[in-house]
Amino acid sequence: MIKQKIFRRFHIWLQASRLPAIFFIALPLALGFLSEPIENLHFSSLYLFVLVLYAFFLEFFIVFANDYADEKTDALNQSWTKFSGGSRVLAEKLLSKKELKKASFLMGTCVFLCSIFFAIHQGKLSLFFLGQSGIFILWAYSYPPLKLSYRGGGEILQVLGLSWVLPIYSRLISGKIIDQNFIFFLFLLSFSHFACAISTALPDETSDRISEKKTLVVSLKKDISVILIILSQALSYMGFITFLLITKSFTYSLYLLLIFLIFTSCGFYAHKKNRKELSVFCFIFLTLNFLASKIIFQVLKH
Repeated sequence: MIKQKIFRRFHIWLQASRLPAIFFIALPLALGFLSEPIENLHFSSLYLFVLVLYAFFLEFFIVFANDYADEKTDALNQSWTKFSGGSRVLAEKLLSKKELKKASFLMGTCVFLCSIFFAIHQGKLSLFFLGQSGIFILWAYSYPPLKLSYRGGGEILQVLGLSWVLPIYSRLISGKIIDQNFIFFLFLLSFSHFACAISTALPDETSDRISEKKTLVVSLKKDISVILIILSQALSYMGFITFLLITKSFTYSLYLLLIFLIFTSCGFYAHKKNRKELSVFCFIFLTLNFLASKIIFQVLKH
């Protein structure tokens, strides 16, 4: 009986943590940290360990604090998917708001400590502020007085955090400089993350409209939003493919082109057939694949 209760509590917190979302944090961090060919990679195993902890602490903080802020909207949401609509632990009364608030505070404290660690070890105060920026962005996204996810502009905050802050943060931790090529790729990545931010809001359109949440999906309607998603992903992929063709990496460029065509087609088809979860998965996969492909390319290149 006691084991069953412990297992159930563990399962509830596992649901609250939304572990698959760790890829949204881990890949941008890996992009900056693993920025050299594998034979040239030299980094502290301690730094890598703390950076992995930082990724999990930040992801847990974001999902816990966002669920806490969006309790009423999530309760109205009848079209949630694995990729949207929160973890449902408050909507299904599996956890109390007090428990989630305490967990958010604990994870935020752990993020704070990791930020201090890197700032002290590197002797750079900027690393502390960059490390803490994820907390600030979540606050600006979900909490008063800004609460931009409701006022409009939440997608831009997601782009700022995932496409710029995290990769730059981990690159500085690795001791590498921020060069023009890196900035150019972050620019391309911004369009893909912008598309991803719109994608995750697609199934939530009805509840977001009722809650007066001014996401782009609510403002533009679903069909136009899907077109914007595809165009944004196209800008990212075509930019990367052009770069690969210039460097004569024809196999990589063909792979990216095929992935783009297959998953945009599947995502668009699934949207038209009202298969929300499949549609969102296809569009999200494009962003994760874009990041993973760049990481693999820069680690394996000669």
